[in-house]
Order: sequence, then C-alpha cells, then structure tokens
Amino acid sequence: MSTRLRDKITARIRERGPLPFDEFMETALYDSDDGFFAGASPARPEGHFVTSPHLSPVFEGLLAAQARDAWHTMERPDPFVVVDLGAGEGVLARGIATAATSDEAFARALRVVAVERGEIAAKHLASSGLTVATSLADLEPFTGVVFANELFDNVPFSLFADDEEIMITEEGDRLIWQPREWRSLRPVSKRSGEIVDQVGRTLARGYVLIFDYGFSGNEEPETVRGYRGHRLVKELLDEPGSSDITGPVDFDALAAHARSNGLQVWGPVSQRDALMALGYRATLDRMRADQQQREQGGAWRGAIEVYAERGQAAMLVDPAGLGGLKVLALGTKGLPAPRALS
Repeated sequence: MSTRLRDKITARIRERGPLPFDEFMETALYDSDDGFFAGASPARPEGHFVTSPHLSPVFEGLLAAQARDAWHTMERPDPFVVVDLGAGEGVLARGIATAATSDEAFARALRVVAVERGEIAAKHLASSGLTVATSLADLEPFTGVVFANELFDNVPFSLFADDEEIMITEEGDRLIWQPREWRSLRPVSKRSGEIVDQVGRTLARGYVLIFDYGFSGNEEPETVRGYRGHRLVKELLDEPGSSDITGPVDFDALAAHARSNGLQVWGPVSQRDALMALGYRATLDRMRADQQQREQGGAWRGAIEVYAERGQAAMLVDPAGLGGLKVLALGTKGLPAPRALS
C-alpha cells in the first residue's frame, strides 16, 4: 500500500498543526489522486462494501414504485426527474430506469440523473449512457424525487467528545488521535447541511428520501467505522485512502436543516417499514409464485435462481441488517407524505 497520502497528510499537519477529522476524512476519501473514491466506486460485490441496490433489484423496483407514486401525486409532470445522489456505479439509477419501463407513460416522462463527485466514477456513468452531474448545484431547478442511499455516512464530519473537538496529529511516521482516549464521540457534519441547502435551492417540487444508518432522538451514535474488502478496519488512521470511512448520520440535524430550508419532514422510519409500505410483501409473493411455476414446469435451475433472489431480497428488510437503516423523507410545501412514510 502506498504511503503517499499519509505523507501528504503528515506534511500538512507539520505545516499547519493538527487536522480536524472532517479534513482528514475529506482527504482520505476524496483526494483526487490517492483517495478511497479516486478510482471506480468501491460499492459493489467485488469491491469493499455492498449496499441495497447491489444486493437485490427488488430495492430499485420499490424505489421506482415510490417515484411513480410521487409522479401521480404531482399530477404526472413531464419531465419528471429522479436523482440518484451519490450514484457510485449507477446501479440504483439504472435499476430505477429499467423498472420504470413497466409503465409506458411514466417512462416517457422520466429523466434519471446520476450525481457523482468522483471523477472516474462520473466518467464511467456517462459512458454507460446515464445523464451525469457532479453536484446538485449543477442542475436547474426540477420537479421530481431525490434518492440518497447511504450517501450521508460518507459526507465528511467533525468529531466531538463532549465539547472538545477530536483532531488528527502525527507522531514520527504515524497519524494519531488527539486526544488519544475519550468516552464517546458525536459526529457533526457541516457539509451534510450544505447538501440539504442545495436540495432546498434545486428541488422546485418533490421529495427527497434519505436511506442511511444513524441516530435520532435519545439514541447514542454508533462508532466511526472503516471498511476494506468487506471487513471492518480496526485502525482508521494507519493507511489513509485504503479504506472506506463512515459515520452515523445525525437525522435530527438533517431534519432541522431541512425545515430551515422550508421543507417538510417525515420520519425517520426503518428501511424495513419503508419498503413494506412500498409493496415489498406483494413483490415477494410474485417471486414465490414465479418460483413455484418454474418448479411445476420442471425448470429447476430457474426455480433455484428465483429462490436465491428471494433470499437476497429478504436481507433488505432484515432488522439486524439493512432493514435497520433509517429512512428520512423531505418534501416541498403542500405535498402529502410520500408512500414510503405514510
């Protein structure tokens, strides 16, 4: 593993003093040459972590159902824009576009936009035929829906232990925490608020659905995590740029910021509850019927494939896993609650 990024961070600390964690995280994840997201998106089965769109196309189908429902709620506007915010490899964006083809009128009105700040990932998305932007700020005001799936946990955040900000400093050739010990940490993300500000300026009419892990109310935040090759990284500072860094999302802070932008707020609810509201059970019933039909016709390989797909889809609503993620919905004035949270 190259030490170039660690050396770059160390030199910055020696020049300016200890770094706030959000600056360290910005560099470790998004440095244009050596950051974790500098190459192709690591969110894929053969990468470093897997999210709901990679796990099962049922997720994309249910979110397409939410988008279509919102389209009808807003009296079928044309164009109707669906934004995949933090699109990565574009699995969610492409999946929604594919699922939308079951409704010809909706598919004609639909415009899917993948927003991705990573240069290489954005080029890959554009080469696959998707409409791509590097930021919400690049878009003209639109009517539609924004989906942000496990985006905000990767938005750089500061860390506080009580009122003391946690910093990153250096010792010899190592990066270390300052202070080295604390009882509990709380993330504070100014940049997440800035994204909500962009939503407030860009979404003329419509909804935002945020899927992520985090905390609200009196819940204690989980710890900051690192992932590499689908495994938890014990020490985040050792090899910056080599692992993902995620932190629990402060849903109350997002909600408060949304309200300050004049947006309505619903939730959060669990991903399990949101997907159930969008028709998860009916979708699984259709898959079960398809499996039985294949079995009766002697198409055993196809039946086994559908059985496996049902197992993958079940993980979307597992309360101990992805089903335990939180879903927060935002909406412009005058709209009813979206189906996922109604």
